[in-house]
Amino acid sequence: MLDLYPDKEYMLTFTNEEIMQYLVEPVQQYRDIRIRISTYGMLKDKKRKAMQDRILSVILDGEKGEFSVMFYDHLIAIFIQNEEFMFFDDNVKRNIVSSETYQNVVYEGTLRDKTHEEILGLIYDVVMIVRGAKEISIEETVIEQVGVQYPKCKYDVKIKKENRMRRKIQLENIRFLID
Repeated sequence: MLDLYPDKEYMLTFTNEEIMQYLVEPVQQYRDIRIRISTYGMLKDKKRKAMQDRILSVILDGEKGEFSVMFYDHLIAIFIQNEEFMFFDDNVKRNIVSSETYQNVVYEGTLRDKTHEEILGLIYDVVMIVRGAKEISIEETVIEQVGVQYPKCKYDVKIKKENRMRRKIQLENIRFLID
């Protein structure tokens, strides 16, 4: 595996420009997407003064706030219909426990070998897959449980959409079944 990021640094620290160019601009072309952006400064946390203008979340359904992408240094999380899709920095996975991932979909593919453009492209792909979902149900199958780490799982994410063709999309350990 080619590691593009120093071991001791989080690799999911994106610039605002990267988020805008590789995620926000591509999704803006869809009429059902209503972008609202929040920054760390909105948290009013004085300890994070240097980060205050950095993008924390991209809300994709305007004021509803039920479809969003959150950016943390160690994690990207996509929220839709009370479901969470988690993309962890590969180096932090060994420290994540099951209480942090319980009933969430965790992507097990490698991210440290991808550029920021490729990672945000993956996030864009998942946003496009779940966009317009009328109903989402998730079947989780545990593949491996090691010590106190979170269990490694495969997921079948069943998505019901209006007027869509049936499709299956596989992203590593996550299979999207669109009906």
